Amino acid sequence: MEAKLNKVNYFSRYIKSIESKSIDGYFPDSRAYFVSLIVDEETLFIHGGCNKKKDYSQIDVMDHKKTEWKMIQEISCVDPFFLFDKTLSGHTADLVKLKGNKNIIIYGGFDGKFYSNAIYLIETENFQFHQVDVRGDKNYNSKFPQQRAYHTSNFDEVENCLYIFGGWNGNINYLFDNNFLSLWKFDLYGMNITIIINN
Repeated sequence: MEAKLNKVNYFSRYIKSIESKSIDGYFPDSRAYFVSLIVDEETLFIHGGCNKKKDYSQIDVMDHKKTEWKMIQEISCVDPFFLFDKTLSGHTADLVKLKGNKNIIIYGGFDGKFYSNAIYLIETENFQFHQVDVRGDKNYNSKFPQQRAYHTSNFDEVENCLYIFGGWNGNINYLFDNNFLSLWKFDLYGMNITIIINN
């Protein structure tokens, strides 16, 4: 039997204690390989993930003050020809600031059939998606990161860039491939990606 956990544990690093709160009403299904971010003082964001029965494309947000979850029913997109209903797991999400506005940048992941190397931006005010058109590294024949999941990514606020490393695409032949062992840098202003460390 699959259990649903309707409790949230808060850890205070100041008083070093854990407080557990129960949540009434709606709460997300139990799952793994989703992404989660603290968007602001009130909002926890989670997207995607999977369990034995289902792959998820939905966004769920929790209001810390009200201690309640809600599922975002309408996910709009800037590009009218692009509908974001993609299930993703093993992807990464980072909070970024573009022109003073908070955005969530999503990279990679697995949709249950295929691995991805797409980059998406989500506006936190209205959860509007758009896919980023990225140029590959011109110094390496426009090389681009292989499709992957289970990688890591970190955003550098000083240089306004996203670093991507590691992961896998499900093919044993690529387990030690240089594409996965290299460190990639995505420049949010220039919308181009370059190899920083090429092993």
